[in-house]
Amino acid sequence: MLRSKKLSFRLVPASAMLAIAAVCWSPVASAGALTDYLKYTIGVDTTTNITSDDRANNLWKPTTTGVAYEVVDNSSGNLRTGAGYGGQPYDLEALYVQKSGSSLIITGVAGANPLMYACPNGTSCPAISPTFGMGDFFLGSLSGSTYSPKIGVETTGQNFTMNSSGNTAGYTTPLTAGKLVNLGGSVTTTGPTTGTTSSPQGWETGLANWNNVPAPSQIATSGYTPNTSTSAAMAYELLAGNHYIYQATITNFALLGLGNDITVHWGEICGNDWLRTTANVPLPSSLALFLLGGAGLAAGTRRRRV
Repeated sequence: MLRSKKLSFRLVPASAMLAIAAVCWSPVASAGALTDYLKYTIGVDTTTNITSDDRANNLWKPTTTGVAYEVVDNSSGNLRTGAGYGGQPYDLEALYVQKSGSSLIITGVAGANPLMYACPNGTSCPAISPTFGMGDFFLGSLSGSTYSPKIGVETTGQNFTMNSSGNTAGYTTPLTAGKLVNLGGSVTTTGPTTGTTSSPQGWETGLANWNNVPAPSQIATSGYTPNTSTSAAMAYELLAGNHYIYQATITNFALLGLGNDITVHWGEICGNDWLRTTANVPLPSSLALFLLGGAGLAAGTRRRRV
């Protein structure tokens, strides 16, 4: 069940933000900056049954107020082209969205290694066979059952291709990790196994023929335009066991012009599993900005008169 909570304006401590920005990939299952973010900043249990592929959903729920989230942890069974189909590498556990000052922090936990192909600083990546590709973050609007992606955030820098079995067959690198692009089109899910897609511009739907669930999966190799209004930074970390953390920090997210309610979508590139949650992130109104500017002007006038 999708749960959404209004985001507060509580600031994440500067030390925590610096730690998040400085994170790098490590194959060791020890606490790092992103694990600490989950544990200390948004209050997720990072200990209980953490090495188990399937944890109780309540263990993934944040206890910090002001965090929008959806959690569905299930790697067994055939539930739809959604949670659980295909085993742990195809499973997404949790998606969190938090406003921190002028930044928007999107954090996901999944069973697929984010750096199976390209690792930072020329380091070697662990071999995974068969391979599984992680999808990208999408920011957009939700109206009833219709989701309209507006902005795509490239999570890994790779655009994955798949074979007829749904395994990753190869990849290209049209974008760098953290790249923001403008998108268009919409997807309507009328039920757990049916849906329609309308003119996807710059994004793909994965294996939409699997029960015809056209959930956005990854940024396409073409059809988008770069968004240069602001920037995003991607970070990754092994949480424990087969749980990996993906995090995008979008600075000055108000410049994206998405409005107050931002629906974030994340899924596997094959479309097997996806999570979606709506965060309410009130932006300064033009009136508030006007009054703030007026107050500053008045203060400056008073100073000149002293």
